[in-house]
Amino acid sequence: TAPYNFPLLLDVLSRFAHPTLDVVGEGAYWRALRSNGGLALLRVTSRGAIDAPVLDVHLVAQTAVIDTQRVLADLGHILHTDAGRTDFIMAARADERLWRVVAPLIGLPEWRTINLFEALMQTIIEQQIAWTTAQKAQRWLVEWAGEAIASNGTTYYTFPTPARLAAATVDELIPLKITFKRMALMIDLAGQITHGELDLDAFSQQTPDAAY
Repeated sequence: TAPYNFPLLLDVLSRFAHPTLDVVGEGAYWRALRSNGGLALLRVTSRGAIDAPVLDVHLVAQTAVIDTQRVLADLGHILHTDAGRTDFIMAARADERLWRVVAPLIGLPEWRTINLFEALMQTIIEQQIAWTTAQKAQRWLVEWAGEAIASNGTTYYTFPTPARLAAATVDELIPLKITFKRMALMIDLAGQITHGELDLDAFSQQTPDAAY
């Protein structure tokens, strides 16, 4: 949905000191996604102006027969391709001070995690910690989980599943370099999800206040 400035998204993501899931290389966005018990590696490029955007998705590698429609839906969610920004842009134009901040960022997609679990775990890691240190911790976590697909000498990781984290111990997660309390919280929440005691998907149907 226009305006959609994919090159600007690549510029932002290329500034991450320790890329984890959203990887930029060769003028493209790279992402590994789960599908049908395996992994798919996708390469995304763009063409057209931000007011008439087109994204081209290439399946680079796979470890199973993938569900194409589901993978594209997951990718569209992550890259926030359906976001409507017109109302906000119009409101920002009416405020001179706000517009100075917003104008250079027109069309920047608000990229997202694939699900609430991933967002929650990343947020726990990022609390009260330097941004680059948090990135390094998240990078360590996906490497520790080890679910990945490789292409041309580069390894692309997926985020650990709740079951994988639920089976971890605090001692295993010490290289994250966050507090023991937060490591225990991550493991506990992952365990609740794995055992059906906590349904994060249900929160998408609730108001923000109820979910909180």
